[in-house]
Amino acid sequence: GDDELDLCPLRRACWPIFSKVRRFSQGDVFFTGCEQLIVRHLFSWSPEELCQICSAFADGATPSGPRLLTRLLWRIERLVPHLDGAQLAEMLEAYTVVGIREHDPRRPDLFLAAAPYLAAQASM
Repeated sequence: GDDELDLCPLRRACWPIFSKVRRFSQGDVFFTGCEQLIVRHLFSWSPEELCQICSAFADGATPSGPRLLTRLLWRIERLVPHLDGAQLAEMLEAYTVVGIREHDPRRPDLFLAAAPYLAAQASM
């Protein structure tokens, strides 16, 4: 319950997203932690919110952070085109900190998926 939310890195990193997680958790009888709730609501987050979530969990404050970040890469090729240059850089930095590049070996590598979009943003 609330103890799990107290441990959520979003509480100190991004209050508006933490508030949204808290609202979702209050109506979720299966709530076990903010990491799982974030993944269950994957397609309700905006690209900007996903960048902020990645940054919040990349600091290593929670043991499940790397697992959450890996799970968020599931459809990264759909997210990357919707990010601006600063958001791409923020996301790449978060994943560099934790040393994760892909959801699994059969899925696209974040850095390879982001490269053409980052190059396009840099040339603008």
